[in-house]
This record gives sequence, C-alpha cells and structure tokens, in this order.
Amino acid sequence: MKETVSSSGSVSAGEAQKKEPKQEVGLKGYEFAKEEAANRPLVQHTFYLLNKLANDFGVELDSEEELGGTEEEKQERLKELFTHLWKEISVHGIVRIDPETGEKSLLKFTDLDGRSCLEILRIAGIDLKDQEIKLGYVFPGDTVKSGAIFDSGGVDGTATREAGKIYIDDHHGKDSDKDTSAAKYFYEELVREGILKKEEYLDRFVEFVTKCDNENYSDRELKKVFDNYHKNLYGLRNKIDTSEILALFRRRPRRNPADPLDEYYLNNNNCSIGNGKARRKTLSECSEELEKAKKEAKAEIEELEKKGFVLDVGGDHKVLIDTKKENGYPKVNRAENVGQLAARYRGYDGYLIWSPGEDQFKFYSYHKRKIDDGIVPRGMINVRGNYLLRDTNDSEPLDVTMEEFMKTLSGGEINPELKAALEKEAKERAEKSMPEPVAIPEKNQPSVKNERTHEDEVAAAEPDQKNLGNDGTRGKETIESDASALIDSVFKNGSFEGSSEEEYLKEIRTYIENGGTIDVKVAGEEGWRIAAVNTESGMVVVENRSGDEIKSIPKIISFKQLQEWNADLFKEMLTQKEIEICDIYEEGVKEMIGHIRGMDWSGFGYDPDDAGDLADINIRAYFRRLKAEMVKEGHFNSEERVELAIKRLIKSNDLDFLFF
Repeated sequence: MKETVSSSGSVSAGEAQKKEPKQEVGLKGYEFAKEEAANRPLVQHTFYLLNKLANDFGVELDSEEELGGTEEEKQERLKELFTHLWKEISVHGIVRIDPETGEKSLLKFTDLDGRSCLEILRIAGIDLKDQEIKLGYVFPGDTVKSGAIFDSGGVDGTATREAGKIYIDDHHGKDSDKDTSAAKYFYEELVREGILKKEEYLDRFVEFVTKCDNENYSDRELKKVFDNYHKNLYGLRNKIDTSEILALFRRRPRRNPADPLDEYYLNNNNCSIGNGKARRKTLSECSEELEKAKKEAKAEIEELEKKGFVLDVGGDHKVLIDTKKENGYPKVNRAENVGQLAARYRGYDGYLIWSPGEDQFKFYSYHKRKIDDGIVPRGMINVRGNYLLRDTNDSEPLDVTMEEFMKTLSGGEINPELKAALEKEAKERAEKSMPEPVAIPEKNQPSVKNERTHEDEVAAAEPDQKNLGNDGTRGKETIESDASALIDSVFKNGSFEGSSEEEYLKEIRTYIENGGTIDVKVAGEEGWRIAAVNTESGMVVVENRSGDEIKSIPKIISFKQLQEWNADLFKEMLTQKEIEICDIYEEGVKEMIGHIRGMDWSGFGYDPDDAGDLADINIRAYFRRLKAEMVKEGHFNSEERVELAIKRLIKSNDLDFLFF
C-alpha cells in the first residue's frame, strides 16, 4: 500500500514500521518551473518542509493529494501546509552593549517591524503559542541554520537558502530602500500566494510599520507626527500591544496614525508592560512621560547648540553632534526615538552620536539622497542609505576617528566652534577621570574580618549598570515576555521542566531589569515584587511596595522558598474542563461579533466613521450579558472563574481593547 503524508504532518497507520531505511523523496509537489520556484520563496520553503517530513518517515509524496486540482484548491492546500508545517520561527533580538567592556548580549524581544511579522504570522493562521512552535532570537543581521527568519539575514525582500531549508524575510540588503520593511515584504508575499486577502486595514497597518521602522516622514508629515508624538500611535507604538495596534486599524482603516488618540482611550488602556497583577501605567501616564522626554530633548539640543556641538557641512546644512554622557548614553533623551526626531524637527540634516573612548558611533542622515558607501568606515553598516551603525559581528577596531569622520562629512575642516567645544569637553573628561588619592593604612591598624554582610548580599543580587536597557533606564523598551506565563514555567509544580534553575533565574533577571514586574507573596503576605536576582547563589531580592513607595527594606530569600510561598498563584489558571466549556461558547461569540460589526450603523443616523466605535460599545454590552448568562448556567465554580473565562474569550477573538 502506498503511504502518504498529510498536510498536518500526521502519518497513516503502519508508517512507524517504515522509518527504516529512509528513502529520499523528490519534491513531487512542485508543479511549476524551477525559475518560477525561485520567485516563490514561501512555496519553496513550505515544500521543503513537506519533503523533509516525508523523508523522515520514509514515505512518498502524493502530488495530486498534496496540491489539489484547481488554482483555488492549490491555494487552499498551500495555506493548510503553511499553517501546519512552519514550526521554526526566528526574529532579531535587541543588542545590549556594556559601555565599559564592549561585551554584547542579546535581549529576547524585538522591534515593531519584527513584532509585526509575528503578528502577520498569527493572523495568517500560525499560533506562536503552540508548544510545537520554536520561537528564536538572533543578533541583528544574522540568519538561521533552518526555518524562517524575519527582519534579519541581509536580503532585500524574501528569499530562500539551501533549496528552501531557510526562508529569509528582510530589508537590510544592499539595495533596500527607506520605503521597505520586513512586515511589508511578508504581507505582500502572503497576499500573492493567496494565504491572506489584501485588506485596506492591513495595507495601512503595514504602511505605518514601514514609516516607523525607517522614520521616513516628509517634512509636512514630520510636523504633525512630532507635535502629537506623545499622544499618537507613532510615539506610543512600543507601549501598545502590536495586536491592539492592528485592531485599531481594523476598526478604522483610514485613521491617520499621526492624529492624537482620544483621551478616553488613553485613560482607560494600559501600557503593554508588566503583568496582569502588578499595577500598570495607563497610556495617559506613558503619554505624560513621553511629553516630558520631548521637552527634555528640545532643551538638551538647545544646550548642545549653546556649547557649539554643531558641525557645518556646507551651505545651510548642519549636523548635531552628541558625544554621550559618562554612562555611555546620548545626552539627548532618546526614549522612543524622540532624540532623532527632535534633531530633525529642529532643522538638522543629520545627527551623530559618538562616545569618546568607545569604538562605536551612530549617524542618522535626514537627506533624501542615500549615504554614499564610499564614506562608510570599515566595521560600520550602511542601513538603507540613511543610518550608519557599528557592525556587531565585527570585533576589529574602526579605521577612523571621530574627527576624521566629521571632516569627511564636512568636506574639509571642523568649524572652530565645534573644535573648541570638543577640546573643552575632552579636558573636562580627563580631569574627572583622575584617580582619587589613596590613603595609606597605618601599620598597626586592626584587620577587618572578611564576612559577607546583609548589604553585600543585596549588592550581589542587584543588577549591574550593564544590565539596564539601551538608554540606561528601566522600562523604556516594550517587554514582550508574558509575566504570568513566565511565573507559570518557573513555579509550576515546584520544578524546572526542560531548563535548569539558573536558566530560569536568568530569564527572570532579564525580564525585571528591562521594566517587567513580577508580583509575589512573601510568607503569605501580598504586595511584594521581585527586585533583583543573583543567578549564581539562587537568591532573590524582594521588596514590599504600595503604589510606587517602598514601605520596607528589601529582603533576601532563596528562590526555592519563594516557589513554596507562591504555589497558589496558579489558582487563576483555567482548568482543562473550564477551557472546554469556553470552546463551546466560542462559535456563538464569533458569530455575534461578526453580526455586530457587520451592522449598517448609518441606518440609525450615525456617521460611517463612527461605526467601529459603535460596534465596540455593543460588543462590550454583549460580553456583559454573556457574563451574566455564564454565571446563571453554573458551569463555573464562582463568578471569579467566569471572569477568567470571559478574558479567555476576549483574548481569542482579538478583543484586548475591551475593558469592564
């Protein structure tokens, strides 16, 4: 009997006996020329995975079964294969560089473009929370040994390597332009292959992501973007879940992301930082912080101008020079890219960030024409012709000094005002770096017993400066980790499944050092959160907090003890039986939401532009009625359990904007 592999990866009875010996199977599923296959990377990678699955089980592909007959059937089959076979997904992480040692580490979260690629995968049918999915992070520019890599890999568009083993979606190639993004390329290919339908809201979402990733605004756009930056989607994009940003475009596709979000939305939605139990900041609070950062950036630029840190590059063109603070971070506030935008808004043609004593710099060009590769120093990368940065894979020293590069930009000498400012700063730095006089101890001075004190333990467990975010502060980057899921993996059954205790401690440490919060109980008392972790000793520092005020001194306890005290954290998780009940409600919920969103609100005298908001109001009302019905039915043990079930239904239907 001829064995076949189904698109789900399952095998028919008897295949277990056929695993040995393996038989090489050709790509019988291809019904297009090799030339065409080269232009269809998604198809090539999908059929590579199918062929590999067949080889692993030693069976032969049935081309007719796998491809179907008509064009529509082929597209449907391809979509089925795509959603079932793509299991290895990677995206670039965020690089953190120790300003003192130059040591590089990789943070396991990504930027908006990378997150948007993952979001597009989700709406295309790939559940990234599926246990079979392997989600990995690579250094920017790197690729992978197998699977799909997004927003990294050094190509312009989508491509495959090794006959389809590797799928690459990137826009960091030599020919990449400022109107490209990985999300845009991936979306366009999914539409071409019939896996996604071209939708106005997706077009506008991808356009928004592309503008954000390149900061590619016309002069007219820049004014509106920056004036409202603290209240619009451009400025708050890293404070709102990517799925929620997509939902905003879906509800109102023609919204202008430069327009300020309404006060009601800002006041009643939280930033996507922290976990469900910890106090979250509202978007309104995040907006106030960003407005403050804008004012600080403006004041710092004016201060640099007074001191002469401006490079004349000919005519009326000027470049702002930022030589960084002592901690290795720019002088101009760079929260949410506000520094770069503030410099351009001020009228500069470029912004150069260089740290004396460090072998790295960044240069942002705001010219329409691309940066000429001829002026790019060895060891630097020219990103789409408007951004130069240090190649993290190149450990050799740069072959240019700061002064030499500035002379290249200016086409000659450095203007006297800037030269004087640089010399003055260099002198001040040298004076500050002089060592303090060392006192010589007396001969008969009694020795100090070398004992580890409580203060020593706190210091050992506290994060070092190098473990802060890229801008030197906590919480400036969006934390992608789900804190409740992290606690689940760490505390579940008091064991460490699949990883060592040290690895989990490192995960927690990275999470909290980048703005995440994890609430825990200490000896049965609530109101505590993890403040720091020492991965070597297995000790953690916890602090008691009320709002933002520390009420008591930190405590040092063992991680194992913390596990025992927090075993009840998982009473908030639904049981399998409760999940099954949710699934019963799911179909009716989807049908009702579709009905509400499909209503013609203009017939009630409403403006069509308000349709999305009116639908949302009615969806909220529907869920309130649904909650009452579920309580009455008595399938759950308490109203609190019903609340958890409602939250699950909201999440599964992309309704995270709902609140009660």
